[in-house]
Amino acid sequence: MQKPLDRTKQVKNFNHRRLLRCVLGKATFAVGMSFLMNSLSFGAEDSSLELKFDVFLNGKLMGWHSYTVSESSGFTDVQSKTRLEGKIFVLKRINYRHQSNERWSNGCLQKLESETKSGRKKTTIEGKLTDDGFLVNQNGLSRLLPACTRTFAYWEPNLLEAEFLLNPDTGEHLRVLFEKENVATGIKVTLKTPKEPITLTYDQSGNWLELESRVKSIVPIRYQRSLAP
Repeated sequence: MQKPLDRTKQVKNFNHRRLLRCVLGKATFAVGMSFLMNSLSFGAEDSSLELKFDVFLNGKLMGWHSYTVSESSGFTDVQSKTRLEGKIFVLKRINYRHQSNERWSNGCLQKLESETKSGRKKTTIEGKLTDDGFLVNQNGLSRLLPACTRTFAYWEPNLLEAEFLLNPDTGEHLRVLFEKENVATGIKVTLKTPKEPITLTYDQSGNWLELESRVKSIVPIRYQRSLAP
């Protein structure tokens, strides 16, 4: 006949089991919270897209152009920054800075603020959607554009399909002809403007990879997606 455990051993075993359950419970809770936090972080990252491009002028690396595209509460906020510096054609010096902030909703621009410095020239643009249309103020001069105004939103090719596009660098509202075709590597978009055509390439998922055009119809310009963080 098996001898029953004494009271002291029973208490010790009970306390041991209770401690084990407590430790395992805390571990499970920690794993669960870790998974939840990772999920929340992943969701937050999914709502923001960062793009950076190396910019080449006449085949020479001259700087970079970055975009941050964020989705929140039905709005798309886009921050664009450009910095180019160096020499082309021996004597021609480039010193270019640009920064703009755009707010979009339902495929139309709601608000725009930009500042561009090219050498000694400075261009400041402010725009906002009003009851009468999209009101643009450029260096103190105002004009009214259509209610659904769009900029050159290279990061989203579907937004480029418009009759006119606003250049946030110069303030020009340019007529464009949009052409899109599927190629072996993905998607090719061509924007024909009164100045120079702009060619954009995207992968099969619509991720923007490159841009090619000309500056003042002379200098080739190329954007190449940067792999650097």
